[in-house]
Amino acid sequence: MAHPLFSAFSQTDSFGKLIFLGLYALSAITWIVLLHKGWQLRQLKRAGDGIWELIQSSSRPLMEWKLPTGTPLTSIYLAMRGRSAQLLEKNHFFHARGEIDKGRVFLSPSDLELIEEACQLATITEVKRLQQMVPMLSLATTLAPFLGLLGTVWGILVSFGALQTRGGFSSSQEVLGGISTALATTVLGLLIAIPALIGHSYLQQAVRSATYEMQRFGYRLLAELKLEYGRVE
Repeated sequence: MAHPLFSAFSQTDSFGKLIFLGLYALSAITWIVLLHKGWQLRQLKRAGDGIWELIQSSSRPLMEWKLPTGTPLTSIYLAMRGRSAQLLEKNHFFHARGEIDKGRVFLSPSDLELIEEACQLATITEVKRLQQMVPMLSLATTLAPFLGLLGTVWGILVSFGALQTRGGFSSSQEVLGGISTALATTVLGLLIAIPALIGHSYLQQAVRSATYEMQRFGYRLLAELKLEYGRVE
């Protein structure tokens, strides 16, 4: 016995088939986004947990940490390290010329502000990357019920049109086909919208949680930087 959704697809007319194809495409996009973003966020959380454990047990100086590549926390760390290296090199240059106090090279409060800005920019970039394709779920939540409603109205219209034009038993196949289209597109629209709504809420919360972790990591980097390179007043 054929599945009701595929049976309804085979019985409908060309415009009905177009509505079904739109719903099938929207369903495929929804599940691809849900699975991909869910997998990505899970991998990022596992990598983030590993990085926190690594830095807790590391005895290396901040500028010599060895973090795994390809994670948002590592990107923030590399942005911090790159800007810190530039500022330390600049301060070392002026120190060699005697334009700043003799002794160890330090980072000034203005230097630390520049480094904090670099961390914040890296965090914003990573958050935008995590949010990619998530708005597609919001679109699916809104569009799928409307496509389903369009199929419902079209199926009923086809059924009434068949009864009005031909009437009697000869039009029963078209009437049943129209009703089948109306019911199937409604069900399919809801089957797309409900997971998309739940998934969108979950991913939004997961992205907010990841953003908090990235900000916390940036503050940890700045605290370590102040301990190692900040001047004690």
